[in-house]
This record gives sequence, structure tokens and C-alpha cells, in this order.
Amino acid sequence: MKKQASEVTIHELKEIIEKYIAGSENLNYAVKILGHPGVGKSALVKEIADKINYYFIDTRLAFKENVDLGGYPVPDHESRQMIYYRPKFIPPVEIPEGYDGILWFLDESNRAHPTVIQTLFQIITENKCGEHLLNKKTSIILAGNLGEEDDTTITQFDDSALDG
Repeated sequence: MKKQASEVTIHELKEIIEKYIAGSENLNYAVKILGHPGVGKSALVKEIADKINYYFIDTRLAFKENVDLGGYPVPDHESRQMIYYRPKFIPPVEIPEGYDGILWFLDESNRAHPTVIQTLFQIITENKCGEHLLNKKTSIILAGNLGEEDDTTITQFDDSALDG
């Protein structure tokens, strides 16, 4: 189902994100922010993470492939299977010391390769990335750029993962 975007003020957006994060342990959907490049989407989400003492991870999906998200495959000679090392840019298993949670900001989601978008559905609905489980206190915020002003390719995708 394609969602209609709602225009909100910066204050309203902050309030929406803070409420989402407060309940995100029990949710399997994400908030998605759309706006023109350079308007401060990343800075706003980072500011909220700092305010609520969440470890902030900013990942630009336009530069990733689905194999990047799943981890680097290495052979486990004993089991004769491939295992996947956890990528450094996905949230750690444990919340870093001194923080109350993790906020994973997935920027440029609408410029991502379609296979990366499929991985997003798993991240959002199953709270895992490939074989790597995410901490239950990991909140996901997606962002995308509007493309009218900069002629970049936009990948349209069904927002069904945002439904939960």
C-alpha cells in the first residue's frame, strides 16, 4: 500500500519521532522522513538521539548493496558452512555503555537498490539484518530525498513494511 505523506513542522516531527522511539520495542514498523537534500533530516534525527541518550548510527543506503547489509561471508571449516561477519555499520548486539538505546538512521532509502529495499523489510519487521539480530532497544528511522531538484534516480517502493 502506498502511503500519503503528511506535511509536518519540525516541532511535530520531533514529537512524532520521540513517541515512536518510546514505543518502538513493541512495534514492527518504522518512521520515514522525506525532504529535499540538505534540509537537515540527518541533523534532526541525530539531535533527537543525543537528547534521549541513544547511540546514533547513520547509514547511507544509496551506497550499499544487500550483501553489504548481510555481512562478509567466511567459511566455518568445522561446520562446513558459510558464516557472515557482522558489518561494522549495522547496530551492535549490545547497547554501547553509557547509552539507553540505539537509533539506526537509514538515509537515502528511496535511492537504494531494490535488493537493499527488500532487506529493509526484514530489518523493520523482523528486527534483524541478514542473520544478525538487532538489540530490542534499536529504533529504525528511514529518510529519503525528494528528487525534483537534483535529477537523481529514485527507487519507488511499496511502504508495506512501514505498516507492521
